[in-house]
This record gives sequence, C-alpha cells and structure tokens, in this order.
Amino acid sequence: MKENLEKKDKKKSGTSELFSLVRKGRLFDVQKWIELEKPVFDGVKCGKTALSIAVDKGFHSMVDILAAAWPDQKTLNDTLERAASKRQVELVWLLMEKGAKLEGVSPRVIAECCDNRN
Repeated sequence: MKENLEKKDKKKSGTSELFSLVRKGRLFDVQKWIELEKPVFDGVKCGKTALSIAVDKGFHSMVDILAAAWPDQKTLNDTLERAASKRQVELVWLLMEKGAKLEGVSPRVIAECCDNRN
C-alpha cells in the first residue's frame, strides 16, 4: 500500500516538474524529459496539461515536441479546440499534423479561428 502511494506521489511530482519546465520555456529540458521516457500525461489537473500550457504560451516548438509524444487522443483533441478558440491557426495545423482530430471541435470555433474581423 505504501509503495503504491509513493509511486503515485512520484508520478504527480513528475508531471508537476514537467509543467514547470513548459511554463519556463525550457524546450531542451522537455526534449530530454521525453527522450528519458518520463510521463508527459497522467490525467488532467485543474483543466491543465503540459500541452495546453504550451498552447497557452503560443510556443510552437514546445507544442510540436509534446504533441508528437502525446499519449491521449482526447486531450490532444481538446487542445486542438483550445488552440482554435485562441485563434492560433498555426497551432491548429500543427496539432492536426500530430494526430489531433477535428471531430470533437465545434464548427463555430473553427470558423471563428480564421475570422479576421476581431
């Protein structure tokens, strides 16, 4: 029982550390993280994932490397909608290249993403 709790704590602190690296823009450290096969996703915490943080920052290279290693299709698709709602067209295309699917994204969000009036 104690071993299971320790493993969960390590996993939680691991993705928290990844969140910090992404927020600080430490691209090479995140690349190393992925090369070492450390977890990039262990569930959504407070509506955030490392990938959504990279999208919020608009850091294309960070989105690229995280999306390429992203293990969860649902959150990858959710992040596509997030990028579209923020009108980050380049990130929408990038996420689609990395496997995000448009099926879960509202057509209204996609239309507004490319709307130049605002």
